[in-house]
Amino acid sequence: EALAHLVSHVVPHFIIGMAVLAGLYGMFMLLQGFMIVPSEFPSWLGWSYNIAFHTYSWRSFMYSEFSGDDVTFASEEFGRGEDVLRLYEIDDVNRTHDMIVLLCYGIFVHLLSFIVLHVKHVMPCTVK
Repeated sequence: EALAHLVSHVVPHFIIGMAVLAGLYGMFMLLQGFMIVPSEFPSWLGWSYNIAFHTYSWRSFMYSEFSGDDVTFASEEFGRGEDVLRLYEIDDVNRTHDMIVLLCYGIFVHLLSFIVLHVKHVMPCTVK
């Protein structure tokens, strides 16, 4: 939601904002590691895995659901939950760290949104 607020403050018309936001969310979802695992990213696009906020919530969710020895399936390819995590290249997840990153991400984007609002609406009034 913070990113949606920021985009809505920057763009001149809400339809443009919706298109920009849909594009950003689509890119984030593509590069969070679900559709394309990080080892298959082009080298010039590797940074995007860490920028997408979906990465942190999805990685923590997957680790919570599939880690541990008690997670088993009746499948030859994925007999255990660890096999699923290995497929998606999810290992050594610190859920607390991921949630702190998400919190900081939200605070940072909200601060950017506040700065944009300040520059657009308060600064022009004081420069008369």
